[in-house]
Amino acid sequence: MHRKLYSILFAGLAALLVSALLFRPLSVRANEADAEVDFEVEEHFEWDGGDGDLYPSDGDDSGSSDPGMETYAYISVYAHDSEIRPGSSTTVTASVYSNSTGSMDIRWSTSHPGVASVSGGGMAANVTGVSNGTAYITAALYINGTQVDSDTAYITVRTPEPSRIAVTGVIVHPESLNLGVGEMQKVVADIQPNNATNTRVSWSSTNSAIAKVDPDGLVHGINPGVATLTVRTDDNGYTAKVQVSVGGGGGNGGIAVQSVWVTPTTATLAINQYFYITPNIQPANAQNKSVTYVSSNPAVAVVAPDGKVTGVGPGQAVVNCITNDGHKVDATTVTVGTAVAPGAPAPAVPAAPVAPVIATETRSPLLCYQTVQTILGATPNATVDVPALQPMAYDVNVAAALNMRPDVTLAATFPYQGHQFRMTLPKGYPLAAQCDKTGYVEWLQLCALNNGVVVQMLN
Repeated sequence: MHRKLYSILFAGLAALLVSALLFRPLSVRANEADAEVDFEVEEHFEWDGGDGDLYPSDGDDSGSSDPGMETYAYISVYAHDSEIRPGSSTTVTASVYSNSTGSMDIRWSTSHPGVASVSGGGMAANVTGVSNGTAYITAALYINGTQVDSDTAYITVRTPEPSRIAVTGVIVHPESLNLGVGEMQKVVADIQPNNATNTRVSWSSTNSAIAKVDPDGLVHGINPGVATLTVRTDDNGYTAKVQVSVGGGGGNGGIAVQSVWVTPTTATLAINQYFYITPNIQPANAQNKSVTYVSSNPAVAVVAPDGKVTGVGPGQAVVNCITNDGHKVDATTVTVGTAVAPGAPAPAVPAAPVAPVIATETRSPLLCYQTVQTILGATPNATVDVPALQPMAYDVNVAAALNMRPDVTLAATFPYQGHQFRMTLPKGYPLAAQCDKTGYVEWLQLCALNNGVVVQMLN
């Protein structure tokens, strides 16, 4: 009986052992080194203190959604734009891969708040550019208050460069120059187009012992002789030349120009038609007979350095001829009609004289012409006063004269709304930049500018 009892007990224990082995969950772990497979009884795992390893739990499987699977949690971020400008924003999005059922939290941060700020939270953050530089935007993944992973995206903040306008040429005024020993005169380099991005130039002289030139174009007569000045644009390397003659006795270094008169004094053109202005320099034996031409309205008529005037559009323009020695002035009034010609030369003298151009009551070509002559004939560092009975306007010819005489201060006095005003343009004032497409700028417009114009109420 005892033997039967022992047999029954042994059979029961064996059945219990088999049952435990058959119905208890198992986990499989592969050993990569020797490919051995080890079976062991599974236990629940949870996060340790934050280094990502797992340790056996006390039976609470809140850290994993599956009691038989190892817990994992990863985060990755994606920046919709890797480069932004100051003041603009982009979105950085997070993606989380995890089987954890614990409490998750994503915390965003920036490495350089002065470059890029971060706001918002959750699965996406808003990043705003503050100043130029690079910042790292980090998203940290927390489970149950412990950081388990992080990822970073870098954002570059950069101010875009303005659209570059290339230089297409350079013109000098005057193209030739006569100086006495010890005399100085400024040569102006006119960059084309006038809104080019890089307007820097450099000057050089073929013989600095005769004539030297400063970086701003101021020419000094040193010793008698002839030298050639060259101006070169920093952008694209365009050049223009100025012939300088230095005399030994001061003055103009020779016989000075006393006056100039031009033919024709008036002309009528069709569009594309042209003619040539002929300057007559007095005295005939003057040493420097070179001249500079300026059109008051290039939209109507343009003039080439050799005096060729071409009709561009309907209207009227005044083409001034200015001597480079003494700055004497005479002018041709040009009227352009609406007809389009194939480009045949126009008659040298029109059939009938043309009246002076007066666009409005404030725009007087005669006043501008007289102002030009006064500016060019002024003594060094003089102040030229232009009195008027009402606010008037300056034109591009006055602007050209100021460019040729940057040492001159231009003032105008006029009544307005019961008071007497005095408006002063300082030396070197960029008047040409203020003229509109018709070639004029009103005095009242100049008074409203805050760019060096001085306005005084005299009573």
